[in-house]
Amino acid sequence: MLRDLLSSDYGLKVSVGEIDKMLARSARLFAPAYEAIRQALKEGTQVNADWTGWRVDGVNHNLWDFISPDVKAAFFRVDKSAGHEVPEGVLGKRRPKGQVLNCDGGVAFNAVHGKKQRCWVHLLRKAKQGQEGWEHPSDAPDWRGLRVMEKLSRRTLEVAKWPTGEEKTREAKRLMAWARRWLGVRREGTVALALQKYGSKHWDELWWWAEMGVDAHNNIAEQGLRPHIAVKRKLSWGSRTKKGADRTALLASVIQTGQLQGIAYRELGARVLKGEIPFQFGPGPPDPK
Repeated sequence: MLRDLLSSDYGLKVSVGEIDKMLARSARLFAPAYEAIRQALKEGTQVNADWTGWRVDGVNHNLWDFISPDVKAAFFRVDKSAGHEVPEGVLGKRRPKGQVLNCDGGVAFNAVHGKKQRCWVHLLRKAKQGQEGWEHPSDAPDWRGLRVMEKLSRRTLEVAKWPTGEEKTREAKRLMAWARRWLGVRREGTVALALQKYGSKHWDELWWWAEMGVDAHNNIAEQGLRPHIAVKRKLSWGSRTKKGADRTALLASVIQTGQLQGIAYRELGARVLKGEIPFQFGPGPPDPK
């Protein structure tokens, strides 16, 4: 596609090997910025993490993303592991006490040290899925319990958006009491029992949104992966080599961090060619999206 574009619009005949060299040179130039992004994540109050499958020369790997909305940094990494070693390698084994890791129910996050906010959107989806596929919703096992969990999850996601204050604190306590009552009732059916087990196991990781003011969901990380799933993975089926996969993660980090900070890729390149770190981490300007 790059060759066709350069040929049709500019009359430039460029080989595949030359484009590969251009991308490799870009990766070398942006390497200090890539490391700066990783270091900036450690200063974030909230870091959203997720991963998806990625192929490297036909072998299953994983594309991880770590996005901090308050410092406006997005870091990607391709790794064969889907375990806790990856988030610990990126964020450090001992994260700051004031940092919350927003994540889903993946077991990879269970062993990660520090505060974690589990995603309420996943609880909402699970409760809705338990009611689907039946001729009537009331045919689903424990359909009343699933409906209650759906309402509880929706309300929690709504209240989490409120500004910090007494009203939010009061409503959070009411929701916690509601959730405790739900967990205290004997459940039936595979989905309801799974939700009950999950809620009991991760109880302390469901309520940091009320105390720390972080999101109650992990949507930021999921949305961060979508462009690379929809475009890169579906068109190319991944990477040919590990070096190419690392380069993809580096350039994706630079581009997406630039988008969070409202900086075009062309401007990022100009700053790097001047020998500058192209990013200014922190609250900064609002997200253009």
